[in-house]
Amino acid sequence: MANRKRVAIKRLRQSIALANLAYAQNPTSEAKASNLELPVVSSVLVVLRYVNRDGCNCWDVLLTLRSNHLRFHRGLVCLPGGKAEPGEGFVECALREAHEEIGLASTSVEVVGLAPPTMTLPKVCVWPVIAVLNKSVELKANPMEVRDVFWMPLSKFQELDAHRSPHHSFISMHYFDYTCPLTQSVYTVWGLTARLLILISSLAFQTVPQFSLCNSKQFNYSFLKKYFADESYMIQLLVSKL
Repeated sequence: MANRKRVAIKRLRQSIALANLAYAQNPTSEAKASNLELPVVSSVLVVLRYVNRDGCNCWDVLLTLRSNHLRFHRGLVCLPGGKAEPGEGFVECALREAHEEIGLASTSVEVVGLAPPTMTLPKVCVWPVIAVLNKSVELKANPMEVRDVFWMPLSKFQELDAHRSPHHSFISMHYFDYTCPLTQSVYTVWGLTARLLILISSLAFQTVPQFSLCNSKQFNYSFLKKYFADESYMIQLLVSKL
């Protein structure tokens, strides 16, 4: 399993590099547009663990359920992360926030890459820092910020059965419902977190989702370029509504 994990990490690094190339060559990328708006910059930590489930090797992703008393995003499923402090880099920000929120030590993960950023409201530019768990950890949610911590199969963000997409006025949103087999707790992932994990799952597995996305049938440079073009258009629509 260790050799397969190394191969999977190598493939993930290659996919991240391809995604950053496609993003950089997209003339309408939201980063270029958002630079003019001087958005708030933040980062999230996408923690993946390589597991053997039912005889198959696969990735899980670490998610949190935010506390209900928070001012923003209360009760939502999110990735650990937050706004960068002055002079702080994207990786340092994501690792610090993960330690503050769920007690994850930076030595417990290997950072494998920085995926292209996206924008959320109100004009926050979010950079996903992708990291792989390198040892067993015992996580403890900070009750001031996090109500629950759980692992979810990353493959769910590629599956048609787990996906629903009701239309919200001028844009289409992605929702993923998941029941934890250990606790029977039911979680719904949507919004920015869902958008990011659709991309990360495609990079990790080098596949395209089973549901309609970019009208692509295979994972390649063209799929990624179309993905970022569609993301940019949606972001422009969102910002125009502010």
